[in-house]
Amino acid sequence: MKNHAHDSIGCCCSDKVHREIRNRLFIAEEKTDQLIEFYKRKITDAIQTDRTEDRLTAFNLLPYKRNEVFTATIITKLSSFQLEDETGNRIDFEVLEKEVIDPGLIDRQIVHYGNYDPFYKYTVQLKDTIPAMGYKTYFILEGENSMDHSFKEVNTIETDFYSISVNKNGTLKIFDKQTNELFDQVLLLENGGDDGDEYDYSPLLGEKLIYSHDVEAKSIVRQNKYGGEITISLCLPVPSDLEARKNGETDCSVDVKWHITVAKSKPILHIHAEIENYAKDHRLRVLVPTKIASRVSFADNQFGLIKRGVFDEAMGVWEKEGWSERPDAIYPMLSFVGLANDNRGVFVLTNSTREYEIVGDKFDTIAITLFRSIGVLGKEELIRRPGRPSGIKLPTPDSQMIGKLELDFAITTYAGTFDGVKIARIGKEYTTKIETYNKIPYDAMKLNPSGIHTPANFSLLEEIGETVGVISTLKKAEKEDALVLRLYNPSEQGVNVKMKGAQQASEVNLNETYLHSLDVEQGTFTLFIKPNEVKTVQLK
Repeated sequence: MKNHAHDSIGCCCSDKVHREIRNRLFIAEEKTDQLIEFYKRKITDAIQTDRTEDRLTAFNLLPYKRNEVFTATIITKLSSFQLEDETGNRIDFEVLEKEVIDPGLIDRQIVHYGNYDPFYKYTVQLKDTIPAMGYKTYFILEGENSMDHSFKEVNTIETDFYSISVNKNGTLKIFDKQTNELFDQVLLLENGGDDGDEYDYSPLLGEKLIYSHDVEAKSIVRQNKYGGEITISLCLPVPSDLEARKNGETDCSVDVKWHITVAKSKPILHIHAEIENYAKDHRLRVLVPTKIASRVSFADNQFGLIKRGVFDEAMGVWEKEGWSERPDAIYPMLSFVGLANDNRGVFVLTNSTREYEIVGDKFDTIAITLFRSIGVLGKEELIRRPGRPSGIKLPTPDSQMIGKLELDFAITTYAGTFDGVKIARIGKEYTTKIETYNKIPYDAMKLNPSGIHTPANFSLLEEIGETVGVISTLKKAEKEDALVLRLYNPSEQGVNVKMKGAQQASEVNLNETYLHSLDVEQGTFTLFIKPNEVKTVQLK
């Protein structure tokens, strides 16, 4: 909460303050990650079973079953193993990576008593159905198995939804089998000067933007039975600073590495970006063409959906009327933004960068800001904001973003009319991956038994019926021995959400104050949610 002050949350601060903000976020994230790991371990340790083998538990944090590909880490001394579920069914998997680990990194007591036999750390890929708002346990058995992968280098990745290949410049060519549309030059880079400050982007007048059309990229394209992966490396020549840009010099570069994964049976391209920036005072964006000429964009905000014009009509009057800032259509999103018509849609999902603009002669391309590089807290007389500086004119060299940056986003498409609930749920799935925990006999931190017995497979709550609502959170009630479930409806029609798994249910407000009881029949209750409404339910 210390980082939510007005200027702190907007990164409009000195380098010294920003370093404090970054450190607080690191500590908060580390504590959260370790708490999650702790409770995954407590649940897995408490599983009541006669089996003695090591375990792998997969957790699904959404209220419906998920049948999809996921990756997991397994640490063992076994050079070959098999996976079985509780009923003895063998689970197929492929090994993506194998790494030798010093036993002292697992538990120092192992080497303390002279055992230096190494452990192996496997990254495995598998596909299975994980229970709704629950988990499933697998047992790791010694046995002969192919500890390898079936990846083969290909020119084109073929999935149930897409055909994907790589152009010479590192962009993608994607054929959508749902809509018979071909998208070319996907992930084209756009670079331009940024004469702004920490508050506002400001372009250079009359400059010619730099694109990655003509770069020479290196790529590796592979496919296995679960899907495909693409690694692309490219170097985009750019000016080193504003002066070099004004002089038309490209004496510096930005190095970009894309790692793209796509499952065989799911229409989402996951993109991990590693960016090495060496230049100052510029903005780097990635372009996603949609072939959908648009007047509005669709993005998510808190508990809902916002529809924005791709062009602000006030652009024609802002100077005449003396506005303090030009109303460019550069907007934020939380987890997705996209364009849609009556027949199809193209959306970008994100778990990192959250700024977009719809560009192109027909407003048919989504431009996602990867980063801005600037060196001043506040500047006066900007192109987009004439007059006084928004903040003090203080040098902030750290905000030039020199060095390495990692980002995660994704691209998805669909056929049919726009459905706000459907795309919001896809965005929620993207930001809520299947978590795993690997239990082995060794652990540096010893825990006392919890005294609680948990089953090998479990489902707490399950949504019944068609796609109708979006979960915001499931949490412990603040003052009662109960759970709080919060849902919202980002559509333009009222919906009935039906949930199974409660003995008692009552509607409460955001402060968890009782409003009225809900009928529960055979563990199931129904909740009506109006368009763009948030509902909170307390469960026992």
